[in-house]
Amino acid sequence: MLSKDSIIPQNYNTLLEECREIITEYEFTSRWSLVEGYHTIGEKISKLETSRVTQLAKDLRKEPRLLQRCKQFYKKYPTLDMLPEGKNTSWHQIVNKYLPETVTEKTIHYIECPKCHYKWEK
Repeated sequence: MLSKDSIIPQNYNTLLEECREIITEYEFTSRWSLVEGYHTIGEKISKLETSRVTQLAKDLRKEPRLLQRCKQFYKKYPTLDMLPEGKNTSWHQIVNKYLPETVTEKTIHYIECPKCHYKWEK
């Protein structure tokens, strides 16, 4: 029967720490690469009309909202060094923290009861 010590190398803690550092570095790099990529797309499409952005999204097999957010991101932050958190951010944070305004305004229509004046969405 194998013992735990025969399976785990003597320098296991060093290996563990090195692997953690590698994972941290590559996760950071991949998050930042995505931010850079979406910023570049935003720059390229910044002057396109909404209908063109929608067609481009369809051709790219992406949601139009994603490309609209790329465009919105570029317009709000023309250079990435303007980001409040710098490189210590992710696309998810950018969308939820720095681009809180909606991409397309949704008009909400209400119906009102003439007797009790209760309102609900149509």
